[in-house]
Amino acid sequence: QRRDMGDLDMWAVVVHVGAGFHSEAKEKLYKRVIRKACIAAAKVLKEEGNACAAAVAAVSVLENAECTNAGLGSNLTMEGRVEHDASIVDGKTRRYGSVGAAPGLYNPIQAAYLLLENQLSASTHKLQPPMFLAGEGAYRWTRMRCPELACDPSQLVNHHVTPHSKERWQRYLNQMEGEAPENQTDTAEDLDTLYDTVGAVVIDQHGVTAAAVSSGGIWLKHSGRVGEAGIVGSGCWAEATFVDGALVEDAVACSVSGTGEQIMHQHVARSCLQRWLRLTGTDASISFDESLSNFIQSEMLPVHAPSFVGLIALRQPADGSCIDVVWCHSTASLGFGFMSSTQPDRVQSSISRLARPEMAGYTVSTGGTRIRPNAQP
Repeated sequence: QRRDMGDLDMWAVVVHVGAGFHSEAKEKLYKRVIRKACIAAAKVLKEEGNACAAAVAAVSVLENAECTNAGLGSNLTMEGRVEHDASIVDGKTRRYGSVGAAPGLYNPIQAAYLLLENQLSASTHKLQPPMFLAGEGAYRWTRMRCPELACDPSQLVNHHVTPHSKERWQRYLNQMEGEAPENQTDTAEDLDTLYDTVGAVVIDQHGVTAAAVSSGGIWLKHSGRVGEAGIVGSGCWAEATFVDGALVEDAVACSVSGTGEQIMHQHVARSCLQRWLRLTGTDASISFDESLSNFIQSEMLPVHAPSFVGLIALRQPADGSCIDVVWCHSTASLGFGFMSSTQPDRVQSSISRLARPEMAGYTVSTGGTRIRPNAQP
């Protein structure tokens, strides 16, 4: 059964604050941020906004939270600067916008969305509109198009650098150069943001999906390094196929976190969704458990073992009968939350943890839930 795009049906938003290690001491803080992000996205959807706008609203909240590795307080490069990666995909058009290793952006996901919207209004352009911009080129383009999204050039060097991130950067630099005390080890606070890429997946009331992801990258990365958050198909992906205004195939979306080089090599977001779509009738958690298990065991990644990855995803059948939400990770933990039209005032959030955290990188934890219309039990 096909669903017409004019029908008003269920919507859902799922967000994550990264796959890695989330200390129990900060669990309440993460859940507050997750709740705030879900509510921001839900507000857009309740006001008839589209899936992309809702995803951007959610990720913008996550970027503004200093406890995540995106936007304010992000991990620093070798030179002590913040360089952002961010992407967003519109599932209906398959168009996307991405920025990589970009400095000076207040909300990187909004710059990526600006690139996406610029393509959709490109009929007035004489030049091919960009989909992906990197480095200071991304900053200059964004500042030219929308000055309020980029800082003043005089602030570029220290933009989004916090006292805490600067202190950690100096300590890690000292460790790398052999100047740190031999008995100095990372605290739970230090490990807390190693992989905290953030992201969101959304399906709106018309069945259109969107996926978004944003990250400050790994600590002490080389300037110009782009991780999975800047690479569509690796860090995020979404599909929603319409014919004559009706959704004709299952709509899906996925957002990924983890070790970028591993994730990019396997195109995790898109490959996991394609496997899920092929396995019609198979339990979603089984599909993703197998996908990430294959990822961990891949002979293509021997030099990068252990393999760290985590993701959130959603899927809605073409008939709109339900929405499946899935989370999966090989890291010690994954922080996520979701909200839907069936309970529009309730955010469900969790820090999913491996039963045996010492096996992080070598085993997978998977979970999921099915959201049904209010009329159904």
